[in-house]
Amino acid sequence: MKKYIVYLSILLSLFYRTGYSQELGIKMELPISGVWRLDFDRQKSEITLSRSEALTALATEQEESLDQTLLSRIYMFFEDGSFELQWTSRGQFMAVKGTYSIERDNLLRLATKESTLDYMVTMEEKSMVLNPVRKTEGITDVLHLKKIE
Repeated sequence: MKKYIVYLSILLSLFYRTGYSQELGIKMELPISGVWRLDFDRQKSEITLSRSEALTALATEQEESLDQTLLSRIYMFFEDGSFELQWTSRGQFMAVKGTYSIERDNLLRLATKESTLDYMVTMEEKSMVLNPVRKTEGITDVLHLKKIE
């Protein structure tokens, strides 16, 4: 009997690892806890043509301010399900706090007092791509983050 329990455990583990659990609606854990910095180079290349034209129309001072804002973005995901986003805008420290949850199909839900945003997560080696489920109003839609060691 113990032999069958061991085989059943192994089989369930394989289903879980191959994504079968997602089809069943079981939450999958993504390794996102930790500190992440916005990948500035990848983020700048992500700007779409229409938004690029809007960016070109910005005064040099405004563009430099935008670059500093992007360069300073830090995303912190804590083990307890809370997160904090920090950045500097025009010399002022800014922060947003909230909670996050990982839903099925690699869906990351970020919730603050003001809003809830959903992102599809793609994990890469020491980096993470957050693709919004609904179009956003920011300069870029997709967020490219790299893990800070």
